[in-house]
This record gives sequence, C-alpha cells and structure tokens, in this order.
Amino acid sequence: MVENAQIPSIFIGNERIDKVFEVFDSTILSDQNVTLAFSGGKDSTTLALLFYEWLKNRRYPTFSVTLLHNDTSSEIDLMEQWAIDFMVAYKAKIEDFTGNRVKVNIEIKTPKVIDTFYWRMLVRGYPAPSFNFRWCVHLLKEKPAKLDSIEGNLFTGLREAESSERKNRMRKKYGNSCGASPGGCMAYYYSSEGKGNKVAPFRDWTDGDVWSFLALYRSRGDFNISPIFTLYPNPKVRYGCWHCTLASVQWGLHSLGNGLQYFEAVRVLYRKFSDLPYLRKKKNTGYSSLGPLNATGRAIMFKIISIAEKLSGTKLYGLETNVIENKTLREILFKLPVKEADYIINKADPKIPRNRYVSIERVRDITADSARIRKAVKDVKEQYSKEKAFKMLKNSGLDPFEDILAELLKMAGKSKVTQ
Repeated sequence: MVENAQIPSIFIGNERIDKVFEVFDSTILSDQNVTLAFSGGKDSTTLALLFYEWLKNRRYPTFSVTLLHNDTSSEIDLMEQWAIDFMVAYKAKIEDFTGNRVKVNIEIKTPKVIDTFYWRMLVRGYPAPSFNFRWCVHLLKEKPAKLDSIEGNLFTGLREAESSERKNRMRKKYGNSCGASPGGCMAYYYSSEGKGNKVAPFRDWTDGDVWSFLALYRSRGDFNISPIFTLYPNPKVRYGCWHCTLASVQWGLHSLGNGLQYFEAVRVLYRKFSDLPYLRKKKNTGYSSLGPLNATGRAIMFKIISIAEKLSGTKLYGLETNVIENKTLREILFKLPVKEADYIINKADPKIPRNRYVSIERVRDITADSARIRKAVKDVKEQYSKEKAFKMLKNSGLDPFEDILAELLKMAGKSKVTQ
C-alpha cells in the first residue's frame, strides 16, 4: 500500500493518453465525487483504466469515485459477469494503493421488475422495439440510470468512431470542434446535460487507438483484462441487450458461440412475429393501428424463450435476479400455479391497461391456437430467410431458427384456432 506518493505510469508520454490526462486534470477537483460510466465494454474499460493510470500519477486528492453500472437484466451473461468482477477488483486496487484516501463506490442501476424486457413482453405484450417505438431504451436504460440527475461530472467512454449515428449524436451535443483540430480546447470534451456535465475524454479515439491501448495494458498493466479479448474476438462485436431488434446482427451472440446462437434466433423471431398483424391487438392511437401482442403472440414468445434456454443450455439470468414477493420472475411467469401468478402480477402492476391484460394461463397455453401458430411459423420463415443474421448462421452450418420452430410446432399440437 502506498499513501500520498506518486507511482509512475508506464503510459506517460503517449500523446493521446496525455491528452486524456489533461482532461482529467482540468475537470477533477478535491472533495468532489467522480462518476465513471462503466458497462464493461471495451470503451468503458478503457476509460476506467485511463482514470486509474492518471490517479497513480497524482497525489491523490480526497474524493470518491462512483462506478455507475447499468444492468438491464438483459445483458449477455458473460459480459455482465466480467463487469461485476472488474468493478470489485477496481475498487480494491484503488482503495489499497491510495490508503483509502480515494473511496470507490459501485452503483448498479437496474430497471423495476415491471419494466424489464420479460415483463413488458409477456405481461404487457410489448412488440419488438422499432426505430419509431424504442420503448426498451427508456425503460431499461434511461429511466433507471437517471443520468440527468447526476450532479458534477460524469465521465463516459463515448467515441465518435463507434458509429455514424454516435458521431452525429455527439456532434449535436458536444459540438463539432474548436481550435485548430478536434480536441483543440477543453470544451470539445464536455456536454452540459441535466444537473452536471458529461465528459468524453477520448471522444476522438479510433477503434485502433482503443485496441492498441488495451493490448499494451494486457501485457504491462495492473489488471487482468484478458476477458475483454475473449468477449471481443473480432472488431465488429458490440454489446447491449441480447434481444435488441434494432441491430441487424448481434455479433456477440455469434462470436461467443456456446449455444448463444439460439438467442440470436429468438431476437430475430421476436421482430418477425411482432410484424404479423394477426398476432397483434388493434388500437386507435399512435403512429400504428397495431397494438400489443395478443395472447397467441405472447404464447409463442413464452415458448420460444423456454425452447432456446433448453437447446442452448443457458438460463437467462434476468429471470432469476428479478424478484417480487420472494418469487423470481421465472417462478412467477413459468412455474407458479396460475391463480398465484396472476395475483402477484396484478398486485405488482395494477395499472395494466385492460386491452393489454392476458391471464398467465393463456400465455402459457401454446395449444389454444395451433392453426394460427402454424400459419405464423410459415410466414416468418419466408421473412427471416432474408436476414443477415440467419444467413451468417446458416453459412456456419447452424440453423437454430429451424430447431426452435420445429419444437414450437411440436408443442402446439393440432388444436383448433381460438377466435
């Protein structure tokens, strides 16, 4: 343990890193809380490591650090486990070498149980998010994180090179440039939002810059970051909610393998089933006349999630970690007697609109509308065969779509259509 002394960093002298340290120097004062947004991805890990190296070269002003982590309950479990493990190690390391002058708080934000993906889809019947109806972003990320309420400076790993959409959004919020070049002044890295500022200290780094830093850190740094290289086997990989229907391909599900390809199929099927008008209720407001998934649509999604878990050998952790009245979400939705499950559901979410409510008994019953289910399977097969995600899996010799749908049809049986 070292107290109130400088520990030379191996990263001093690198022009890009020195610029990041300059942003930290200009921003961080004694006796204030520093918040680092940490998802566990490559960019937020780079941010945390850069801050750690900066701290080693300063005489530890007295302040606290908050690692702000948003667990949507829908992350790929390997990424979520890495994030938790890193935050625990990070807290221990900083508090040890600063002699507890710098305290690290781990703050994990999660959506309410009734706002999780599983609840909103199966209980309220929300269809797959679209660019016109991005309900998931608000409920799973913005609402629990409450970023606008954070006072002081929130440091993020946002970079323009991440995507063209990210670039446009950042230039709108942070401005384009100042001085002779990007990064020519401190304002380039700051955006005033809510009660504080968002600071993006390596906004202008490329993917190559990030990976060069991480590669150097893996060989010479103080933390074991090898899991990052396992999680990112190729540069196309991005992470977020496994079920995101706004991405054409969820690269992490393909690259990690180990059965996760079945959830890639569920993700695409969710979009395709949601697009079938006869699996949706009607409504009179909004941009579309198609409302929530009807009972048959929910029953389909209920079953294909169970099928994917079985075929992949992976349990979705969000069904285990979310609890109401000492019952996990898995118990409530999948296992409890119908009357008990419906009682808990209605007590927890009493404002479910009448046009959205469907008893859990009907959601669990895949045999109630088998003719319509067979039609839906036929229709989605004609649609998903055009998808990039399907073609990638097919080219690799896998067809989790066919495996899931064959099992679904077997479960549905030969009952008559319920009108």
